[in-house]
Amino acid sequence: MKAIAANITKEQGKTLPDAEGDVTRGLQVNSISYFTFLCLFFGVERE
Repeated sequence: MKAIAANITKEQGKTLPDAEGDVTRGLQVNSISYFTFLCLFFGVERE
């Protein structure tokens, strides 16, 4: 994760904490997107 943030810092001129936040946010979006796909694909049981 730090390597990706370091590349963002070098390429976009962001500070390291900002770049780390971008990486974290990207992982969160990716995770929730996959979770949503699983819920739609397999269905969610409701009581």
